[in-house]
Amino acid sequence: MIEKAGSRVELSTWPTTLVVEADATQGQAAALVDQTSGRVTPLTRDGSRWTVDIEDVADTTDLVVYRADSGQGDTGPDVWKVTVGGSSFEVERINRSHFAVILVTLYRRETRRMAKIDGNGYAFGIEGYARRMGIDIARFPVLPSSPPRAAMPPSARSPARPSEAPHAGGHLRGQGSGVCVGEGLVITNHHVVADVDRLVVVHEGRRSEAQVLMTDVEHDIAIVRHELSGLHSVLPRDGAEGHLGEEILAAGFPLAQVLGYDLKLTYGNVSGMRGGENIAMLQFTAAIASGSSGGALLDMSGRLVGIVSAALRHGVYQAHGATSENVNFAVKASLVRELLVAAGRDVAPYAQEQPIGRADLARLARGCIVSVDCYRG
Repeated sequence: MIEKAGSRVELSTWPTTLVVEADATQGQAAALVDQTSGRVTPLTRDGSRWTVDIEDVADTTDLVVYRADSGQGDTGPDVWKVTVGGSSFEVERINRSHFAVILVTLYRRETRRMAKIDGNGYAFGIEGYARRMGIDIARFPVLPSSPPRAAMPPSARSPARPSEAPHAGGHLRGQGSGVCVGEGLVITNHHVVADVDRLVVVHEGRRSEAQVLMTDVEHDIAIVRHELSGLHSVLPRDGAEGHLGEEILAAGFPLAQVLGYDLKLTYGNVSGMRGGENIAMLQFTAAIASGSSGGALLDMSGRLVGIVSAALRHGVYQAHGATSENVNFAVKASLVRELLVAAGRDVAPYAQEQPIGRADLARLARGCIVSVDCYRG
């Protein structure tokens, strides 16, 4: 029987061996991923069969299949057979444009041992999954003959300098950007706030403890609540996504630990209406860097077009005679609107406004863009 995505099955015994079977193409890999620690355990492949011995499965563990020889390409069959804990499931792949697929998530519910059937995945492959889980991509096995990783991001967060001293509330692990969208509310990337113990929103020297209110992991956005006052809020565009060739402004705090906590602005244009096969993203040319993640993509009237999310790594294709300069991606503003509505927030309808001058646009951005500092321990 093919299990539908979201189905939850109680296991008769906690697994000691997990088996995945499918007529997978060459270049595939599979791994178990501990959502808490980020530990990655590769599965051993023998023909069309993968196995792994499990002595102690973490409370929440994903089984992920992906391309191991490139960031793109087919991710195998439409249906995978998974045997775990004495039970077998046929897991249907949801979207053929996804190049990394979560087949099953194992977890505990009090004393019960459960398996959630998934089938959903990531259009940007294992890099997209790793980014959204906050896991170092180097932990995932690749084939020895693999070309360089091509797909996603600048670092999920701008890394702290090695000499950074521990803060009273923990060690500064990294830093991203955020956009004020309402009183006490900031939108940023899920991968910025994932797997951290403490968040601090910073605006022009003022700091506030912050908490994650709601996340959309699939689209890599999150709402963060803070207590800073006096910030300007921007409205997301809706039903009028960025137009191809439209001029935009990217605003954020790239490399704040090196360049300082003053806002950085770059101009460019909307260069594509989707990110690869991901229609939830726009492609744009304004320069970004680590720490820009979660920042704003604004149109020339000051409306939110998207949330800066990722970039192709510059020079990653050079060995193959190609370049990838200024190929950057932002989550479309319509998804920001949907997340705010899901959180019970009223969002004013979009209305076209006249462009404002660059100086006024810079002042608007200065009033609504914040840094998001991330601490561990």
